[in-house]
Amino acid sequence: MRSKTDTFINILLILIIAVGAAYLIHSYMPKTLEGFEENQTPLNQLPVDAVVYINLDDRTDRRAEITAELKAIGMPEEKIHRLSAVKRKWGVLGCALSHEAVMRFIIERGWKRVLILEDDAGFEYKDRKRWNEGVADITKLVAGSGDTNLDATWDVIFLGGFIRDPSGPEKTEYRTLWHTRNTSCLHGYIVRGEYAKKILPHIEASNQMLMKHPPNVAQYYVDNAMPKLMETDRWFISIPTLAYQRESYSDIEGKNANQNEPLRGEVVKAWKAGSVLA
Repeated sequence: MRSKTDTFINILLILIIAVGAAYLIHSYMPKTLEGFEENQTPLNQLPVDAVVYINLDDRTDRRAEITAELKAIGMPEEKIHRLSAVKRKWGVLGCALSHEAVMRFIIERGWKRVLILEDDAGFEYKDRKRWNEGVADITKLVAGSGDTNLDATWDVIFLGGFIRDPSGPEKTEYRTLWHTRNTSCLHGYIVRGEYAKKILPHIEASNQMLMKHPPNVAQYYVDNAMPKLMETDRWFISIPTLAYQRESYSDIEGKNANQNEPLRGEVVKAWKAGSVLA
């Protein structure tokens, strides 16, 4: 009798374990498969003719990091161009002169759409849904636009940035693209080639003021001077953001810039979270 009872208990335990295992598989397998399928989804490609990244000659570490980021999003090597950054003791000036040089480079090459990157830029490609939705909207905006100043519907698209619009950015017909009148940080932005001709003299004038009145002239820093153009022209920002600044030693700041620092750290966290900052 005891043998039969033991057998019954063993069978019951096996059934309980089997039912529990089936429940766990049913509960978690779809999520696992969903995550697997999402990771296998191809990344949408940014609609640009070229990529120009700014990089100091002695920062080979950043050169390797930014090229790895570009490879991760599937950017063709033939589209990638390195621009030797202008080095100055005052890093802010070197940065500004480098962005001025980029505009000249774009105009000389005659590209229609160019992604400009600072070499500490990182992309949000690991969140494929976020990336693909954002790039899809950028592609729609660009595809429905002409390339000249007369028929274009956009001028600049920030992939990330520090939004400072007093009332926040304005909604558009695109879910992930917003009009901005005041955004700083130029680590990743797409420029319409023809519009680079308007940006160049603006940066040149700002840089002249920067050199005449250093160092307490923050309004002439290259990204702080841009809002004058944003007030009247067609500047967009992708939200959630598609690019942020990686943590590393900053030649501009002359120290390591990471998430533990109060200003840049909070900005980096906000970019990664896709927050809108007023």
